Amino acid sequence: MERQDSNEEMIKTFSEITDMYDMRTGLIKAGSETMHEYMYHQMFEACLNFERYVFKPNSGKKLSLFDVFKESVMVFDKSDIDGGYFIYNIYLPSNYSHNKEYALLVYMIFDDSMTRYPVHPYRIVREKSGDAIVLSFVTRWEYQWDYINEINIINVVNETLEKFNINRDRVYLIGICAGANRAFNLLCKIPDVFSAFINIAGTPIFDDKEPESLNLDNIRNTPIELLFTVNDMWYNVSAVINSLKTFYKAKQWIFHDIEHEEFIDLFNSKKLLNYIMKIPSCNFPKVVQFTTSEPVFNKSYWLKIENFISLKEKATVYAQIEKRNMIRIECNNIDFLSILINRFAMDIDQNITIAVNGIEKNMPISDYCKIEIKTDGNRLAVNEIPLCEESFYRNYRTLKINENLLGIRQLYLKECLIVINNNLDGQNEEFYNKLYRILQQPLEFRARNYRYKTACEKDIGIARLGQSNFVAVVDSRNMSSLHRRIIDETGILKVGKEFIKLKFNPKEYQGEYFALIKAINPFNAEHRILAIVFNSDNLQNKIIDF
Repeated sequence: MERQDSNEEMIKTFSEITDMYDMRTGLIKAGSETMHEYMYHQMFEACLNFERYVFKPNSGKKLSLFDVFKESVMVFDKSDIDGGYFIYNIYLPSNYSHNKEYALLVYMIFDDSMTRYPVHPYRIVREKSGDAIVLSFVTRWEYQWDYINEINIINVVNETLEKFNINRDRVYLIGICAGANRAFNLLCKIPDVFSAFINIAGTPIFDDKEPESLNLDNIRNTPIELLFTVNDMWYNVSAVINSLKTFYKAKQWIFHDIEHEEFIDLFNSKKLLNYIMKIPSCNFPKVVQFTTSEPVFNKSYWLKIENFISLKEKATVYAQIEKRNMIRIECNNIDFLSILINRFAMDIDQNITIAVNGIEKNMPISDYCKIEIKTDGNRLAVNEIPLCEESFYRNYRTLKINENLLGIRQLYLKECLIVINNNLDGQNEEFYNKLYRILQQPLEFRARNYRYKTACEKDIGIARLGQSNFVAVVDSRNMSSLHRRIIDETGILKVGKEFIKLKFNPKEYQGEYFALIKAINPFNAEHRILAIVFNSDNLQNKIIDF
């Protein structure tokens, strides 16, 4: 009885502590960086640890976070990179039941004091709908370029879709203020996930010189609602008005005489949410247009890019169901793609012609199928894989990220050790020091101030190298025992009595060379290594600037 009272009191206390964060007081809303980084970090970490061992009285059954904190949970996902946290909020309806199907509202909200914590949940809690689950991220400006956090966000969205009973035709993205910048970018990367996008007092970021973050053709099938006030002190309304020239399915709502903060409070309302959740999802569009610089972001509706020809260029594809018996595809920098076909939903005949860059292939197809298409010059190889209805929709709705497609950047998604060479040559010490600094912090823009660990080669053993990803800088003219083992295990160099050639899939390079090669970690196949291999001092500046 004493333990039961104690547990119930602890649960009540921790629940009340977390509710403090939702209070509409100036003290909480305007919290400083110091308050968030020290006071709240420790408080919520204590809550996280508490959840690990709390039990229902007399039952021995472990509670989930939602058993303890009921409708509102701040989730701390511990980072594999630096031991810090990737943080987000989930809000459940008051009478949530797994037997009921819900909509999902994914909020990209702005932040105060440039913190990493969602500091405005009261704006969402105040107006949350009983028909929807809410997922909320704080969106610092650096999220626009930090692929590590970008993949974290997508993984959390995917986990939420899998964990709760969510109608996949009712998933909506809402960007508020600076969060709209992040939301536009996310929408362009995974356009088939969201039924609609709502922008409140924000704008997409356009960069004429390097428009990597926004490919608006990707969202040609997404309904977009733009709410803006001409009195906004943060954003130029003309930028949003001009963006209408590019959007395919957008409505613009322009208001007068409302300031930025008041505008956000006014329009983030139940009435707006109910309006949003009536917007129908676009399934199986007749036209899919998709451009991507990243192999990992490679799917839009019924189309998937399986392989780039060159990672140095964007991959672009335009696919159209031209007639009941014709699917026409134009693509660039793609040698392998696939399409998913539901004959009934897409209104396609049993015998069709698939045309890729002018080359045609006639074939019969199943009611549900995946068609793999490989191009090689003037040849077209087409393979049909019949699917059952369940398997088809599982493929159609997939959101999982294949990290292997990230190339050398895959190493930095998890813990990564930068191995410092033994006995650095004094002549090249400046080069090595500069290179190691770059490898520790390869991202110019970071949502967290993480740095990757370093260790001197002579101070670490094979066991440590097998615990994580690692980076090794290999001068093939002067290799250590570790470097030679890496070479032997991965086969990236061809070593002879009088020469050392670079060998890679299956080409060989002789003369002056440098290369950045990702391979399976020879000491643990679950991890990866990055070997930076070179054989000339003349290449040092090129390596630094690569």
